[in-house]
Amino acid sequence: MATYYLSGELDQEKTKEIQLFLEALGRKKGVLYINSEGGDDTQGLAIYDLIRYHQPNLTAVVVGACQSAAILVLLACRTRKAMPNAQIMIHHGTISEIDGMHQREFINYAKQVLRIDKAYEQLIVTNTKLSRSKYKSLAKFGHYFGADEAVKLGFVDSVLINNKG
Repeated sequence: MATYYLSGELDQEKTKEIQLFLEALGRKKGVLYINSEGGDDTQGLAIYDLIRYHQPNLTAVVVGACQSAAILVLLACRTRKAMPNAQIMIHHGTISEIDGMHQREFINYAKQVLRIDKAYEQLIVTNTKLSRSKYKSLAKFGHYFGADEAVKLGFVDSVLINNKG
């Protein structure tokens, strides 16, 4: 069984690595271990799209953190599991690059953040048990939750206790 350990920030390099992993995996079973605090929103969306495009028999296992853009990678996988001490976090889009922006740039950037936020919302509502209003409520200020709550909310299918499943 092929494995890939996704850690650190999601960026273009990670997206390329995931693409190569998926191409090599083909239709075989694979495990994607996730320990990431997120990263670039567009890379999270790109990895989600790549996984869904390739439709691999891929199980995601959260070991440590699965936060921000990394949540999209988790949701793209066929089977989703979490270790007992996993930490998952969702939030609305944020604007991080304001310093030195002209007004028109800021407006365009804010529109992009809103577009990405809508995409996150749609993917999370589609792939979990959350209603749109529940998602908006939880994501308003960032919501952290553990493995058991992740099962209840539909982010993962089960909590792994041992390596038997």
